[in-house]
Amino acid sequence: MLRLLVCRLPQAANSRRQAQDRAQEQAQVSASNRGTATTSAGRSHAHRLLRACTLFGLGIAVSACSLLAPAPEPTPRVLLQTSLGDIRVQLDRAHAPHSVDNFVRYVREGHYDGTLMHRVVAGFVIQGGGYDLAQNEKPSHAPIVLEAGNGVSNLRGTLGMARDEAPNSATSEFYINLADNLKLDPHPEIPGREHGYAVFGRVIDGMDVVDRIAAVPTGPVGPFERDAPLSPVVILHASLLPRADAQ
Repeated sequence: MLRLLVCRLPQAANSRRQAQDRAQEQAQVSASNRGTATTSAGRSHAHRLLRACTLFGLGIAVSACSLLAPAPEPTPRVLLQTSLGDIRVQLDRAHAPHSVDNFVRYVREGHYDGTLMHRVVAGFVIQGGGYDLAQNEKPSHAPIVLEAGNGVSNLRGTLGMARDEAPNSATSEFYINLADNLKLDPHPEIPGREHGYAVFGRVIDGMDVVDRIAAVPTGPVGPFERDAPLSPVVILHASLLPRADAQ
C-alpha cells in the first residue's frame, strides 16, 4: 500500500505542476489579450482624435475662406454697349437683391449679347433683353420674385424688370424709364396696378443714348405688333465694370 502511494506521488506532483503551468500560460495569454485590447483601444482612440482634429481643421479652413471671400458688391455697375452708343447702369442690391443677382447672372452668361431693344415707346420706356437678332425669344432661367414696393420709384433713368401679368414672372427682360412713370409703382388701391414693377438700378451715364434709342421710328415688325424699332437697335455686349471699391 505504501509503495503504491509512493509510486503515485510523482504523478500528483506532475499534475499540479502541469496545472500551474497551464494556469500561468492562461494568465500570460489573458495578459497578452488585455494588452492587445488596450493597444487596439488606444489606436481607435487615436484615430478618433485624429479624425476630430481633421474635421475641426477643415471647419476652421472653411470659416476662414468664408471670411476672406469678398462680400457681394452693393452697387454693381454694368456697361451696355448698343448699336447707338454706350449706357452705364448702376444696380441697387440693397433694395432689390434678387433682381440684381438675376440681372448680373444674365450679364455674366453673355445672355444680353446680340439681343434687341425690341420695344420703344416715346415718353414711356425702352425695353429689351429677351429676343435675339432673328426676333426669337431667348431661353431664360426660372422667373424671380417681384421686388416692387421696395422704396424706389419708377423715375426717369431708372432700370426695372419687365414681366408678364403675373407678379412673379420676370426673367431676363428689362426696361429703362424715359419719364417719371409713377403709375408703374405698386398701387394697392387701383385694381390691376396692385403689384407694380420692380426698380433695381439707374442709368449713371449715357442717358443721351437712351433718348437716342427712344427717338427711332417704330411700328410692327415680325412678331411685334407695334412699338418695335423699324431698324434694329442691338445690345452688342453687356459686361460688369470693375468694382467701385476695388483697391
